[in-house]
Amino acid sequence: MSEAGYLAAFGAGLLFGLSDSLVRAASRRLSPYVNLLISLLVGTPILWLAVPAIGSTYMGLSALTAYIIAELLNFVAGRLLFYIAVANLGAATATVATSPVTALSASLVFATATIMVRYAAYHGGDPVTGTAVSYTVALSFAALLVIAKKQQSNLLHLSREHKYMIAAAISVALAQLSRYYSLTELSVANAVVLIGLFPLHTVAFTAIMKHSTEEKPGKRHVIAAIIAIVAIMLVTRGK
Repeated sequence: MSEAGYLAAFGAGLLFGLSDSLVRAASRRLSPYVNLLISLLVGTPILWLAVPAIGSTYMGLSALTAYIIAELLNFVAGRLLFYIAVANLGAATATVATSPVTALSASLVFATATIMVRYAAYHGGDPVTGTAVSYTVALSFAALLVIAKKQQSNLLHLSREHKYMIAAAISVALAQLSRYYSLTELSVANAVVLIGLFPLHTVAFTAIMKHSTEEKPGKRHVIAAIIAIVAIMLVTRGK
């Protein structure tokens, strides 16, 4: 197995955890709709820059359609629901998706998107290119949501919270790329288990940034994160 693959998988989980904590810090003053817009606005060029390096320029219509549907679910509906959960529940609680309806709804949307991604991959789709296209399409929807909700983005006057969200957007885009690379180098089980450590990373980063996140994770968050990781290991066993 590739050592670089293991490093990429671990790095993806680390970056996902960092992103969740930064989103929480940004949510102190920015709405989930603005955070969604920033995440897509910053992430789109990063993903397109990665396409020539690790992606493919070819994309069949079936795969492309599946990716657009999947990532609209993922990057608009799922991410927005998750950002709402982070703003209201805290990063640690939302990440381990305990009982609240919003967090569970986000998990359901992410799961549905995963099925579509698998369908696209089966039809020869490239995940990096597919995600870059999907980010681009989702960006338009996010902009319309901000306008429809009459949200003030103030992107020309960046506050500390804007900078937190920009950092979160960079982190999650790099996490996506690291995840895709690890899945090309490792078995699904080995990659997903390492990526799936992100709940613990989220708890750790949230605790480190407690003054910015206004959140202090407790033992129950650590226990819940460990349970989530064990569940991932059991589900992916033998794959």
